[in-house]
Amino acid sequence: MTQWLATRDDATTPCLEALGVPRASAVLSPERFAELRRVARRLHASGKRRVGLLPVDEHTDAARTGVELGLSLAELMRRPIAAVTRCPRLSGLACSQPLEPDHARIHAAPHLTVILPTPSVPRRESGTWLARALPRLCDEHDFVLVDLSAPERDGELLFGLELVEHVVLLIRAGRTQRESLTFMRGLLGPGQSVDGLLLR
Repeated sequence: MTQWLATRDDATTPCLEALGVPRASAVLSPERFAELRRVARRLHASGKRRVGLLPVDEHTDAARTGVELGLSLAELMRRPIAAVTRCPRLSGLACSQPLEPDHARIHAAPHLTVILPTPSVPRRESGTWLARALPRLCDEHDFVLVDLSAPERDGELLFGLELVEHVVLLIRAGRTQRESLTFMRGLLGPGQSVDGLLLR
């Protein structure tokens, strides 16, 4: 059975279990696994290291997809990757980790760390926290994947968009990919780019 290279020598971690990420890539549909690898290769080639993940609807699990994409990058690069999220399913794990002043670090797999702001950071201040944390995270990791889903205010989402160099739209099969990409391009500034990750 083919496995994520990043997890071959590692037991299933509590982080992967909490997000429902299978260790074996063969558990995923071949289409989904190929799409994750396609986007990982494009990110690696682009050199854009601050990447926002944005689902086009509320039914898409951006935290899980971000970790799956992080595994694909770790497999490709064997370099440190960070996935930033406020996923509630990881709150219990975050509390069990040694906390830094404003965030917790959870080991997901070799070369992949999940970063969560601590509960002391109000959700409405996620954008401000991200602006403060991103430079440090980029110094420590080759790529930082930021879950931009479920903001409390549109202003926070737009602020988050301004902080990333590239946006990966998470598009479920059956949605109109071209329209979603065109709409997002209208929100991005100079030097920013967008790609779609089609989830099957």
